[in-house]
Amino acid sequence: LVSVLACVFIQIGCSNHDPELGCLDDFSWLSNENLKVENAHVMTQLNAAVYLVSQALYTVGYGDVPTSSTITQLAFTTFMMLIGAFCFAVVIAVMSSVIANQDILYVDFRQKLELVTQYMKYRALPDDLQRKLINHFNYLFDTQYGKLEIQVLDELPQALKSEVLMLNEYLVKNHPFIVFTKDKYFSGELMKILIPRTYSPNEIVVFRHSPINSMFFIRFGKINILAHDDQSTVTSLLAGENFGGFEFFFDLLYEHTHKTG
Repeated sequence: LVSVLACVFIQIGCSNHDPELGCLDDFSWLSNENLKVENAHVMTQLNAAVYLVSQALYTVGYGDVPTSSTITQLAFTTFMMLIGAFCFAVVIAVMSSVIANQDILYVDFRQKLELVTQYMKYRALPDDLQRKLINHFNYLFDTQYGKLEIQVLDELPQALKSEVLMLNEYLVKNHPFIVFTKDKYFSGELMKILIPRTYSPNEIVVFRHSPINSMFFIRFGKINILAHDDQSTVTSLLAGENFGGFEFFFDLLYEHTHKTG
């Protein structure tokens, strides 16, 4: 934009131009001895024009190089200043809108967090547990703007909800139990009853010796399977893997604690 306006500024910079004598306008910015055609290279004039246009667009106006007092050039300079002011106003408006929307989400999150804080004080929860709860809600805000995925899905019509859930069908269709059923529609029906859950880092998903009453399909992140000391990691499950499969149907217990990575 600046280069285009600079070329226009050069074009209208001299209305009375002589091929031999150069610009004959006494009030043109090109009448400056250093900018005359016979004295200056075209790039010098272009650089000067860019300099003047930038001053007008950004409404700086150092005044070291006078533009002119001709009606045409004054009108064009005024036009450039208006363009600069308009662009500046648009940028400020867009930035203000983005910040305001971000503030709305953050204020809503802070209000919910304040309720949680008051609840923890009322129940006199231990400091370590309070810290875990605060970290969990901060993690939710960083990843999902403080709103659980299941809350978003519950607000959707059933048809749209099913369509969104079906995007995760790849997680279950290769499960041994699904393959064993040999029913091509079973995985789709299973997706409709799966409940999305979000766990923050270093959070225990299931405890050792707890009953296996759920099947877990990992969409993101990593699950560490801990040894019997609940400290060291035996192995890890990555995105696309699952646990709590066939054991779900036989009332078995987890042999290891499962914890997010």
